Formats: sequence, structure tokens, C-alpha cells
Amino acid sequence: MMMKAILLVASLFTFAVSIDAEAVTINMVSDTTWAVSDTNGTYLGNAQNVCLNATAPSNCPAGATLYGYTLPGWIANLSSIPGATWIWAPNITGATSPTANAEFTFQKEFYLCGAPRDGTISVAADNFAQVFINGASTPVLTSASHSALSLVNIPASNFVQGLNIIQVKVKNGPNPSDCGSGQYRCNPAGVVLGASFADALNAWPTCTGNNGRTFTVGQFETVPCPPGQNGSASRPCICIGSSGIWGPKYGICVEAPPTCTGNNGSIFSVGDTEMLSCPPGLTGPVSRTCQGDG
Repeated sequence: MMMKAILLVASLFTFAVSIDAEAVTINMVSDTTWAVSDTNGTYLGNAQNVCLNATAPSNCPAGATLYGYTLPGWIANLSSIPGATWIWAPNITGATSPTANAEFTFQKEFYLCGAPRDGTISVAADNFAQVFINGASTPVLTSASHSALSLVNIPASNFVQGLNIIQVKVKNGPNPSDCGSGQYRCNPAGVVLGASFADALNAWPTCTGNNGRTFTVGQFETVPCPPGQNGSASRPCICIGSSGIWGPKYGICVEAPPTCTGNNGSIFSVGDTEMLSCPPGLTGPVSRTCQGDG
């Protein structure tokens, strides 16, 4: 349960929503908001932007990890999925090994408040990617090319009204003959994706926050921890049909540590020492230490 919660918090609700007279459309692209897990399902963090080098691909974003690969590649035309960037698992550089046949899963969640409509997904991968919707055992799209996008139309029957999950399972290829080091600098890997989903509502519901502010579906409101607890928490605005409701609270709230109040009203943490004055007529050092029971 803890792993599922972490994955949800890491990847929930980052997409562009457009509304027209007939439908609400969600446009989703590969970026650093996707949650990444390994073949054991262990959450590794969010995806990172990766590039072969500073000039390839042509849309290499600032701050991306550069593998240091010198040969051409990743030339897929991304004009149909603006904003999409090549991504891979976090904490990997050009010097990381082993790279051969490395496998990861990228995941994101999205809502369709109304009845689902057909959608589209475009993917290119180095070397191999399969896209799954809502835990289905059969992929809706498979790509084995980094030079061209693979595009597929997804029937509405693949989606549900409410929370949907998209997973991209990726795998790098074996090391080429000139990659004796087995590092990403000579056997790079990445995936790029764009998707568009829609439902039948002509406008999405909203949620009203504690201060009266209006939140759209997918936005988070920061909420205080209960009295006596420290930390941070938030809750997402989600939808059930045409109704907007607040989803479960995410974050970490823990019991506030005990403190002690000194003679002059100063607050002392557990382990802190307060210096005291000796009674009249007496001299010497006197102190007391704040204990764990306050």
C-alpha cells in the first residue's frame, strides 16, 4: 500500500486540459513528472530528461542528462506532440552501467470525468516500448524505433469514467559490439510520448478549497496537518461524473515532538539544557535538561 501511495503522489494529475463545446481533452506528454519503477515494482523517483548530446535530439531541454553519445539518433519528428521530451529512469548518466537490456516502467494517472471518448498515443523509443492502459495485459501500442513516432488510435472502451492509468514499459537493447564498457555513453536509452484523451463533458467540475478558492480537477490544495502534528499535506480535486470532490489527503504529518517551557517562557527541545540561578546565598552551576515526556 505504501508503494502504491508513493507512485500516486509522484505522478498524479500533470497534464494540459482544453475545453471546447463538445468535450474536455487531456493532452499528456513525456516529461519529468512521470513516476518510474524497476522490474520489481520498486519506485525509483521521477523520470529525468535525457539527450544523446547537447545537440541531439534537437529539442534537448536545459538541465537534461547528456549521455555523451556521438553518433546520430533520436531524430523522430515531435512536432505533433509539442512539449514532449526524451526521458529515462532517474540517477543515470553516461557513465552508468550496466545498460544492456535495462527495463523500467513509466506511469501516470489521469481523470476522465465524463463518458470516455477515443484517444491517441504516439511513442518513439530507444530501443523498445509498450504502452498499457488501466492494467490490461495486452499493450495498445508497441514501438521499436527512435527515428519515427508510432501512432495509434485508442478506442473509448479502453478507458473508464474516473481514474485511469497509463504505463509505458521500456527496454534498452543489447550492447553494440563497440560498447565494451557497457555504459549509457555507448548504448543510450530513452522514450518519448504524446497522448490525447477526451470525455463527453463540455466542462469539468471544480472543487472549493478551504479559503474559498476554486480548484479544477487535477489541482492540489495544500492543507494543514491536524493540531499537534507537524509536516505537510495536500489533497487533489477529483471527479465523479459531473461532480467535483476532494480526494484522499497525501503527505506526511507526524506527532509534534514534545517541548519544555523554561523559566522565562523560552521553549526548549528534548535534550536542550536550561541554565538556572542558584537560590539566594548560594553559588555554583545549575541546569536542567528537557526530557522526552516534555
